[in-house]
Amino acid sequence: AFFGDHQQEVDDYHLSIGVGNTRSHNRQSGRDTEQLKKFVQTQAGG
Repeated sequence: AFFGDHQQEVDDYHLSIGVGNTRSHNRQSGRDTEQLKKFVQTQAGG
């Protein structure tokens, strides 16, 4: 699965954007998920 294959990259990404809670940080009201979508698309080769 994606996270299993890219866990280190995901961890580095979270560190670079200052994530404190990896379980819910994208569910916060008003969160701009475009940066996350770009990251996933890049890592997935899409």
